[in-house]
Amino acid sequence: MHIHTPILIVGILISLLILISPVNAAETGSVEIISDPGNAEVYITGQFRGYTPITISELRPGLTRISVRRPNYQNWDGVAYITPGATVRLEPELARTGTVFRNTGNIVITTHPEAVVLQNQNYVGVTDEDGSLIIARTDLGAHLITIEKEGYYSYQEYTTVYPGKTSGIVKELQPLTTPEPAPPVPTPDLRVSPVPTPPEQSAPAPAIIIAGIVAASLAAGVMRRF
Repeated sequence: MHIHTPILIVGILISLLILISPVNAAETGSVEIISDPGNAEVYITGQFRGYTPITISELRPGLTRISVRRPNYQNWDGVAYITPGATVRLEPELARTGTVFRNTGNIVITTHPEAVVLQNQNYVGVTDEDGSLIIARTDLGAHLITIEKEGYYSYQEYTTVYPGKTSGIVKELQPLTTPEPAPPVPTPDLRVSPVPTPPEQSAPAPAIIIAGIVAASLAAGVMRRF
């Protein structure tokens, strides 16, 4: 089968238009940032996104690094673990220049003994015989903690780490012999950002690629009739 060059170009252009379309909203999450004081600059992975208070949507799932900056104040550098369809809330308190500021904090987990603990989907350790585990000197911001133990339902909860402070999660896991508990991760927040922000891009899904190929083939068929 012979396809003329113009027809092939049309097919490629249609495929590219489909492939570079924004990420599906259901596959992305959001972060809401309310700083004290307000009107602070917000940067995500080094890119300026607006001023606080702000909700930034269409972020790819996973760990996202955030910086909040304001003149005469020390930079607040932290993280937020983005979950699809949910909004993570951050309330950074900016310290004035020249004051003591600790850029890490701690997380204490209290649950069953010998439970596996994940931080942002990464293994960090197992609770001791008293059911405790300390995650020391961790980044500021919102972290997703997962607790797992054989014979029990796994549990997930966000905890926020503040400068020089210790956050805690106390959870008694539910045995598998009982009804499955409702998902504890945050529900979607439908508020939109007051400042328009460009969407984060991710790799196109296989279905989008297939749709692009089909569209290119249809375009080629139409052009051959003329």
